[in-house]
Amino acid sequence: MAENAELANLKTYSRFADDQVLPALYTHLPPDLCNSVKIYIAIRGAGHQTIDNFFADLRKYWVECQLPENVVNSNNASIFDSYLNQELEKRLEVIEINLAKLTKLIREDTKSA
Repeated sequence: MAENAELANLKTYSRFADDQVLPALYTHLPPDLCNSVKIYIAIRGAGHQTIDNFFADLRKYWVECQLPENVVNSNNASIFDSYLNQELEKRLEVIEINLAKLTKLIREDTKSA
């Protein structure tokens, strides 16, 4: 919700049309990402591109690039949920490992002080 309000404010204050702003937005993307996003948007048939759907399509593209193809192509919510849970568990394990290392360093630092 806050993002939509910020975009509305941006559009209100900038006083530029979408077709004037969008080329500038694309220049802020790395070249390979810029081309991929343009192709993605064309394939999805986005039609008239606006600032709002530029960010929505960019987000969708990023999400789909992060997911394995079998998850993206599946309409099965349980496959998507299972994948997300596995990814979250992996990330939680990394966090727990780093927290354990940090706790050990703090204890060693406290003992030496």
